[in-house]
Parts: sequence; structure tokens; C-alpha cells
Amino acid sequence: MPSSPRSRSSPEKLRALSITAFIGIVALGVLAGIAVAVALLIGNVFRRAWWPYQTTLGRAPEYPDSTT
Repeated sequence: MPSSPRSRSSPEKLRALSITAFIGIVALGVLAGIAVAVALLIGNVFRRAWWPYQTTLGRAPEYPDSTT
């Protein structure tokens, strides 16, 4: 069975956002760090809305009788 496609937000991107938000809280203090984290997450929402998930339809060579 083929592996499932990756989700819209890969774990690497979420991990990077989390680490950046944590560093912002540690470096800038609680309120400013939370503001940085909220700004990052809002930016992530806009990024995901701007570039929606895409897929390409076609025939799989390992399944010659399949139709799409």
C-alpha cells in the first residue's frame, strides 16, 4: 500500500514555528514573545491560504489498468 500524502503542514514547519516562538518568548519576555508567536501563527495561516494544497492527476505506471 502506498504511503499517505503529507499533510498540509509538515511536522518540520510546525517544529520550526514552535522553536522560533519559544526563542521569542525567552529572548523578549512573555508578552512580547507571545506577540511574536501570534504573528508567526497568523503568518502561517496566510501562507497556507495563499498556497493551497495541490495534487496532480495521472496514471500510475505500476497500475496500468487504473483510470483517473
